[in-house]
Amino acid sequence: MLSTKSITGDGFQGDFSTDFTTEMVAGREVSGDFATDAHLTVPDMSIVVDKPNGAGDQLLHVRCLPDRKVLVDLNPGVNAIVTTDHRGRATLASCSHSHRRYTQMRSMRSLTMGILAASLLAAGVVTAAPALADGSLSVELSIGSGCVSGHKPSDQPVTVKLRRSNGQLRETKHDDTQELEWLVCFDRHIPAPGDRIQLINGSFDRTVKVPDLTLGISRVSNVIEGHAPAGKQLRWQYTRCDPGICTLQVWKTFTVPSTGRYHKDLSPASIDIDGNDAISIEYRTLGQDVFRT
Repeated sequence: MLSTKSITGDGFQGDFSTDFTTEMVAGREVSGDFATDAHLTVPDMSIVVDKPNGAGDQLLHVRCLPDRKVLVDLNPGVNAIVTTDHRGRATLASCSHSHRRYTQMRSMRSLTMGILAASLLAAGVVTAAPALADGSLSVELSIGSGCVSGHKPSDQPVTVKLRRSNGQLRETKHDDTQELEWLVCFDRHIPAPGDRIQLINGSFDRTVKVPDLTLGISRVSNVIEGHAPAGKQLRWQYTRCDPGICTLQVWKTFTVPSTGRYHKDLSPASIDIDGNDAISIEYRTLGQDVFRT
């Protein structure tokens, strides 16, 4: 037994929270003596916050159980609900409004407990998601972010080299994790369109080109437009933000015209982009690389 906490008082129904004196580590079990005992195994979770970009925004990278809704409790800031993908990854982008800026995070122990409570939606025993076996050596990047993540086919360390379009080396980072999901953050450079990201994992070595992916939003006419790889399929995602919480509302796909420039009216989808609402664009390659903006 590492730590015990008790909550006393009148009977209640709903949410509760508590802080343990020991660190919540993946694989440890949290048990509760309620009307019937509940046992939860702490899943492998992590949170990385990017440095602000030129617009004052920040990106929050969340790793948790795959295909789960996760409530991210920001302090200061609003709560946000995201859905992790099949690999247990999700990315949040703040807007530049000061009351929604992702600035000072709470202690990792408290934040992890908050995500644990929200992500374990099913009753009973929940175990950590097993690592993907094999798979591709791939990259995930939010355009404008200095952090790059992805999947690797072996548990060996991954080396990530950021190169200019002419091959000149800009910066090198390593992730020694034995998990198949990796993440690095460059200190001095931000990957730009045309740059190359070289991935080395054991005998695997591939280079990925950062695409020209841009997004402009007209909140008056409910139109999004920008540049993207010609003839490729994009996914746009609309997140509604009300006071205190942001919730994903809808996502749909469309094909970029041969000009490499898209113009999409969201009004037919009954979308009304208010001031605090968020729109994002995702481009996924055949090699399972993912780029977002």
